[in-house]
Amino acid sequence: MFMNKTTIIMACDDNLVFAVANMIIGIKRYCYNDVLKIVIMYDNIQKEEIDKVRSIWLEKIEFKLYSKNDFLKDVGCIGKIKLSDRFGFHLVYAKFYIFNFLKDYESVLWLDIDMLLLDNIISLLSFDTEGTITKGSPKILNKYLQHINKLENINATKPNGGFIHFNKSVLQCSTSDLTQECFSVLKDLYDKEFLEGIAWGDEIPFGVLIYKYKLKINTINKVNTLPNNSKDSILIHAGTDMKFWSSFISYISFQEWHVNNKVWSNNYD
Repeated sequence: MFMNKTTIIMACDDNLVFAVANMIIGIKRYCYNDVLKIVIMYDNIQKEEIDKVRSIWLEKIEFKLYSKNDFLKDVGCIGKIKLSDRFGFHLVYAKFYIFNFLKDYESVLWLDIDMLLLDNIISLLSFDTEGTITKGSPKILNKYLQHINKLENINATKPNGGFIHFNKSVLQCSTSDLTQECFSVLKDLYDKEFLEGIAWGDEIPFGVLIYKYKLKINTINKVNTLPNNSKDSILIHAGTDMKFWSSFISYISFQEWHVNNKVWSNNYD
């Protein structure tokens, strides 16, 4: 039993294969002894590209198809849910599958792929709680919870979407299918017009579950930080205008991303 080894899940399509490869190179460098498996949920990636990425760490990496049809089966009807390439279309919601993976693994961490890892992220995870998060603004989450529970003054916890970790113990907190519950909350958020844009739909359902099932969650800092707030951070999350592969400022400020990219280009691509 690998109690302190963690399975990492990420997602990408054919446009960002280089980004997920970059993340894997960083994970292998800093978390070599602490990763049980890396699962990439994907759509529209050719086998040749999959084989190149897997060759980075062959014994650890597997790919799992998550198509738009799979997403439509999960939500039932897309309704008012917004999809955008900025947020990875349907793949941004693949993080809800963290609970399904916990049926097979003790500890699962979701990471977005527009990130730069600078140290061992596994060492910061809590293994004696239900999980580990970084906190975002709960304003919309609180309003939604107040509405569905007919209560006032709820102050809930909303994770930021780029970094979400749960342990297997979370499955003991409910007999529900937590993955499908996330999709149901997602659809309800849009149907009830608590969300109208394309942000936060992949984050708020986790906040609903944390509140509903009174999950014990550890909150950490110095990870999942924006580039302009990255002092002492070991996991930097590039914003829309600060992507490591397209921003000159990020290019100058975060050279390690480009070192990883050269490793990918020269050895695997």
